[in-house]
Amino acid sequence: MPIPGPIRVLAIDDDEVVCRRISGALVTAGFDVVTFTDPTAGLAFVKEAGCDVALVDLLLPEADSSDVIAEVLRRAPRTIVVALAAMPEPHRIIAAMRAGACDLVEKPIQSPALLHAIERQLARNGRLVADERALADWVAHRVRALRQEAALTQAQIAERSGMSVAQLSSVESGHSLPTLWTLARVCDALRIPLSRLFEQ
Repeated sequence: MPIPGPIRVLAIDDDEVVCRRISGALVTAGFDVVTFTDPTAGLAFVKEAGCDVALVDLLLPEADSSDVIAEVLRRAPRTIVVALAAMPEPHRIIAAMRAGACDLVEKPIQSPALLHAIERQLARNGRLVADERALADWVAHRVRALRQEAALTQAQIAERSGMSVAQLSSVESGHSLPTLWTLARVCDALRIPLSRLFEQ
């Protein structure tokens, strides 16, 4: 389940067939997909519209893939970058990871492997959760982080929200998924809009 809406995936690969395969697999899975065979056009799109995930081929004929990865992240720092490669050479993988790629999918592209890599990285970044347990953990982490950012104790938030410290502790421990009303009370105590909780 994505949080909070459609996830845009950008693919940069010089092979039009690969781009079509990626687009077909990911659109079917509910992603918003844009593909480019020209790295310059892909980078221009990132600067203009941004993306959540970027898939970058490691053997681009017209550009250094590591430079492309670094430039994607310079233009859109929160982007998750996944490298694509057929029989990847170790030095290329190392360069891609140093540039900011966090995963690798081998070519020829297999839809299950591609989806698994993207979903794994989205989950690690709090953008995708697989079930209620994962969502409860994610909400707990966000509430705790926002409370600490505000330099407030659980007791202070409890007093402001009319909740008990035990209730707030339960929210922050992730034992169960809190109701929307509970989260609204916590956010009111933090003096932030409820939407801020989910902005990642």
